Amino acid sequence: MKKMILIVAFLTLSLCAFGALKDGNYNAEEEKYNWFGWKGYLKITVKNGAISEVEYDHKNKEGNLQSTDKKYNDSMYKSKKTDPKTFTVKLEKELLEKQSAQNIDAIAGATQSKDKFVQLAKLLLEKAEKGETGDYVMKKSKLEKIK
Repeated sequence: MKKMILIVAFLTLSLCAFGALKDGNYNAEEEKYNWFGWKGYLKITVKNGAISEVEYDHKNKEGNLQSTDKKYNDSMYKSKKTDPKTFTVKLEKELLEKQSAQNIDAIAGATQSKDKFVQLAKLLLEKAEKGETGDYVMKKSKLEKIK
């Protein structure tokens, strides 16, 4: 009986350790700007094995953020009934709450941004499981460390 308890305890601890996030800062951005001139990026901070901070947005070549670009937000809202200042906050909140890129809710009118967010999050969480902190660029759905 003691052997069985020890085996169960060992397996439980092993499962908890597998997939655990390592503390640090993990940052990724797309390699190229899209046809509108924006490049998505995601930054996550892991503390005590959990995602504690998330920043997601798109920036242009001048470094301006899509979520604060009034003209872009107004234009998108008129056609899609959503805008970056709204959906970026929603995506960040979901990642913090779920601690996973799985089952992130769809956002009507922002499907491409949501999909890019999930892709960046999955790749960064893989890095966080390994403790590979740093800055990465996403090339063809893979992250490459920026030197």
